[in-house]
Amino acid sequence: MAAQRAANTVSRRQSARDGNLRATLKSAGNLLWRVSICGADTDGKSWGELIQPLDRGSFDQVAFLRLLREIGFTGDVGLQCYAIRGDARENLSRSIAAWREYLAESLKEDD
Repeated sequence: MAAQRAANTVSRRQSARDGNLRATLKSAGNLLWRVSICGADTDGKSWGELIQPLDRGSFDQVAFLRLLREIGFTGDVGLQCYAIRGDARENLSRSIAAWREYLAESLKEDD
């Protein structure tokens, strides 16, 4: 129920369909308590393009992590691994390495 109320509130304030992730996340405010990430192609259409190991895809993970920090997000970040093809251990190992790299990069000050 609480998740549905949060989704409805965000939908009323700013539709994610317009592609404005920043505005959508900001409108969620303190309703956002958990996010999941995965590698993804920005213009992906299929699950294979939208859910990949974290080290793959064109979606800018560092910018996303910076955005989460900018809006004051302090919740959990989970790794989405549903139906990713290939060796699970290898995919997880690469995703962990990518997470560490992206997190460190996201904490650096902009030049």
